[in-house]
Amino acid sequence: MYMKDYIIVDEYLNNLYDYEQLACYLDIDVSLVKQVLQTVKGPIAKKVYEHSAIISYLKNPDEFLKEDNLLVTRIGEYIVKNDDSYKQASEVFGLSKKTISVYMTKKLYKCSTKLYVDVFETIKRHKETTIESRPRQEILKQEIHLLESGYTIAQIAEELNLSWSRVQRDLADKTAIIDKDLNESVKARLYLNKKLYSRGFKK
Repeated sequence: MYMKDYIIVDEYLNNLYDYEQLACYLDIDVSLVKQVLQTVKGPIAKKVYEHSAIISYLKNPDEFLKEDNLLVTRIGEYIVKNDDSYKQASEVFGLSKKTISVYMTKKLYKCSTKLYVDVFETIKRHKETTIESRPRQEILKQEIHLLESGYTIAQIAEELNLSWSRVQRDLADKTAIIDKDLNESVKARLYLNKKLYSRGFKK
């Protein structure tokens, strides 16, 4: 994918926009948004598909709540009311962090669209706080290490729970400020990893 394609995918996965809303937000033609999101491949394609299903459901929600989803709703209400993270909720409800994550991302939107949006925004805020609380130099070191290990920008973003645009800025801009030679090395490695990934090589 070209850089603009990564931006489209990244913004789509990190917001609750449909194609038209995303096109308006990015000030581009909706046909370009559709083309990119409908032709994306690999692990990202699964995420795009799952996210699109959620957005479709949010626009046309069911009018009833199934009894077996009461626990999911209770957890969502707890997270929003107490402004808690998945980890904190897992300790309260005696479930694993992964189970809480699955409940909130795969099931909650079927129970309550409003609650899903509230939880989405709460967890997004927690992620941003976590990212900002970590030393920036340490994050950059981790990004460079993963890059040298063969990761693409998208894979680094997923591994470190950062946005694609954040990783791109760190590697392309911050390394240039720190060290010109390092920046040249990073750019060369970014290009190599992208070529290897496009050919199907694994990290």
